[in-house]
Formats: sequence, structure tokens, C-alpha cells
Amino acid sequence: MAPLSQRQTAGAIFAPAVQPIFSSNVCKNQHRFRSFGDTGIQVKDLNFLQAGKVFNLDVFLTSAHVYRDVKGVDITHTRRPDQVHIVDSGGYSVINSTIKADQEFARKMWEYQVKHADVALTLDVPLGTIEAGKNPHYRTFHDCLDETVNLLTLYSEWNGSLGLGQNIRWLNIIQGRNLYESQVWYDRVKGFNFEGWSFAGKSRKDMSTVVSRLFDMRRDGLIRKDTWFHFLGLGSLKAYVALTAIRDGLRQLLNSEEIQVSFDSAYPFNSVSLSRQYYQIDDWRPDTYGFSLHEIPHGLWALGNQDYTGIKGPVLPFMTWDALAYDLRGASAGRRMELGGLKNNLLFQNHNVWSLVTAMANAGDQLKIPRKDRTLPALFSDIYDVIFDVVSSGSSHKLASNFHNLAAIII
Repeated sequence: MAPLSQRQTAGAIFAPAVQPIFSSNVCKNQHRFRSFGDTGIQVKDLNFLQAGKVFNLDVFLTSAHVYRDVKGVDITHTRRPDQVHIVDSGGYSVINSTIKADQEFARKMWEYQVKHADVALTLDVPLGTIEAGKNPHYRTFHDCLDETVNLLTLYSEWNGSLGLGQNIRWLNIIQGRNLYESQVWYDRVKGFNFEGWSFAGKSRKDMSTVVSRLFDMRRDGLIRKDTWFHFLGLGSLKAYVALTAIRDGLRQLLNSEEIQVSFDSAYPFNSVSLSRQYYQIDDWRPDTYGFSLHEIPHGLWALGNQDYTGIKGPVLPFMTWDALAYDLRGASAGRRMELGGLKNNLLFQNHNVWSLVTAMANAGDQLKIPRKDRTLPALFSDIYDVIFDVVSSGSSHKLASNFHNLAAIII
């Protein structure tokens, strides 16, 4: 079987939205040489952005707003030449704050993106700001859209006049809470000359809206043979199947293997640090669709005689009680029984990233074989077929006749 880094890009690309709680700690000198019992694995080996003992990936995402203040060594700042670093602008930070996305704020985001990104999302004001109701600067749809147009103007001027950012694929962002808003937003921003598109907001999950916008882009000559599309904040297998269908359909329609579709989620990290959960890859059962979430016990005593040898993964199945025990240096007897601590959080976060990327790659393998031979749930095959048939046809008539089928697909 091909390395996971290759399988990651075989379909729509799931780019884990890396968080500093992982990326900074996994390489700090006070942590990186800490061992997991006698497994031969140290914390530094969990760094999946480098070729190491566990696994490595070629595509990942960070947020400019989150990482611009990260100081010192961080694995997202040093990477292999063949990797693709997607950098989100961090527009979501406007939602639950009183920040105004003015020129000063935008410049900080842009400078970080220019320094680190291979693919970058232009700064926008998300429509979620309206519903959150916390930011006094953005109360209406047009408040968000008008400010976004101002930001796109700044990004265009900075990229052009300063000669920077020219080696970056810049993605224009489409927001929208429904089909109508998505259309209005697209019509306002389509005149800006960027290298791709990103879908955000509620309508990014609605395949009838997404495919409608794709048809508009093609009609307007805004999909090139190497266009990159990104979908923000998605991490399900259903999303993987739908977005792979979009990619495959566009590649056939435009006769180009260079079109890419990617999507991201921070949940592999946040599920551990916020809700203490880890992923387990399952068979294609109707209730789990390939993977399920399980609670991380708070102590070794909660494991009883159980361990993780029965699950799939590159590291976790080999972890014994001694390997998972709290680092014994200076720890009290009680703490030695905790199934926690920083190094174990890093272990489960690494495991979660591997599990999601692997589960999606497994689904991609299924999509490549005849439907009658698949063990993939029929629902996923149906989703793929509907989207691929419409997108690859390029036919407005086929879009219209399948609109309700597409509208039933919410990812």
C-alpha cells in the first residue's frame, strides 16, 4: 500500500487544521525526547510534518490569526519542499469578538500568509458574525460583504504593487447562508483576479448551492485547468466523498488532472484537548460509516485489563500501561496512574490525524472499484454518482433536473 502522504492526495485532500497545542509542544526541547515506555517512540516521532517513525503528510492547514503570535520553534514553520501549507486568513476570529477587519488587521494576516503559505485564503468577514451578535461592526449581510470587498481590494493591491505573494495560490472566499446570498456574494467578488476559490458559511455544505456556483464560475471563465478549491471546516467521510466527486467531475469536464479540492478540520486536535475523545477506524457499518469516536479514560484504572491493541493505528495499538503512564520524573504515585498529561494528549492527537486521513483514503480506494464490488455504504456511492454526473456533464439542464437531488446532500 502507498504511503499515507500519497494516499492523502489521491482524492479530495483532507488537510488537518494544525493547532499550536500540538505543533509547538511536539518539538520543544523539554518535551521532544520524552519516551512512551519501551516502545522506542518519543514525542518528537509524533511530528507528522516530517518523515519519521510514525507517518507523514504532505498537505496541512494553519490559521494566520492563530499562528502569527506563535513564538519560537514550531513544526509548521519548518517543512519539506514537497509539502503544501494552506494558510487560512483567520477571518473567523471576527465572529466572536469586537475586532474590526481594517487595513492594519488585514496587513498582519497577509504578511503571515506571504511568509508561510503555498495556498492562502483571502481575508473575509464571515456571515456567522451576524448570528453571533457580538461584533458591533458587522450586523447585516451587506456589512460583511462590503468589508470583504474592501479586504479583497487591499489583498489585490498588496500582491500587485509589492511583488509579494506571487508564488502563492490565493483563493477568493464565497460566503452565504443560502442559495441567494451565495449568488449575491459571488457576483460581488468574482471580479477579483485570484487563483482559486474557497467555500465558507452554511451554504458550503449544500451541494445544490456549491454546484450552482461551480457552473457560474465555469460560465464566467473563472475555473482554470489548475484551479484550487478549498472548503472550510469540514471533516466527515460524507464530505470527503462529495468533494472527491466534485474534483473528479471537474477534472473530466476540463480534461485536467491539476485541479485540486481540499478541506480541513481542527477536530483531530480539539477532540482531545476539549472533549477527550479519539477516533477508531471501523468497518463500513451503517451506524459509523468507517470511524467512530470513543472517550479517552481519565486514568489507567479505567482501562481495567483493556489496552489499545485491538484498534488500528501506527502507534496507539502498541502502547502498554507503562508506555501510557504519566512521565515518572517527579510525578507522585497518584499522577503516575493518570491517562493524561501533555505527551499522551500529543499521542492521541497524532492518532486522530492518522485515523481521519486513513479512513478517507480507504473510502477513496472504494470509489475506484466497480460499485458492485464495494463495501462502502450505498449512501456514499449514491452521493458520489449524483455529484460526479452533474459536474462532469457541464450541462445546465442536468443541473436543473438534479437540483433537488443535490439539495438533499448536506455535508
